[in-house]
Amino acid sequence: MVSFIFLSGAIYFGTAFLLIFLGKPKKQGSQPDGLAFREVYRDYRGLPELKQFTAQDGSRLSYRHYPARSDKMLVLIHGSGWHSQYFLPLARFISDAGLAQVYIPDLRGHGSFPKRRGDVDYIGQLEEDLAVFIAMIQKLKFHRKCPRLDQPTMRSNASRKDFRGSLLSWLQTA
Repeated sequence: MVSFIFLSGAIYFGTAFLLIFLGKPKKQGSQPDGLAFREVYRDYRGLPELKQFTAQDGSRLSYRHYPARSDKMLVLIHGSGWHSQYFLPLARFISDAGLAQVYIPDLRGHGSFPKRRGDVDYIGQLEEDLAVFIAMIQKLKFHRKCPRLDQPTMRSNASRKDFRGSLLSWLQTA
């Protein structure tokens, strides 16, 4: 039994020694401009101009609007690695077909010129930004009754789940 423990320890520490002292990474070629991300070419002619709205904290956030001859509204939300430009083909198809007016906000920390890339100040700030955005759209163009989007509703996790549920139901019936 002692020899088994000794052998196990020797293998463990021998492997650690080899990895620490002999496993140095090879030097990679340097790129003077940092990482080179390439975008798949897409024709962005017809991309609507960025418009802006004021968030609850006074920050100016951007969005795109694809008008349509429809009283329905559709808000598309991009993922964490992109911005509103991504939805051009889909949004153009929906609006050209007259299915719905399409609004696409650049979430806080995203878009062309974010204050801090990919970051928020506190949990729930994205939901508050969306609530302000939807209220702004409602005042500008849309005359359907929206679920109540007041600040106290956004403060607790339970209320945030209720808000998401009511917002999803409202969008589905729009």
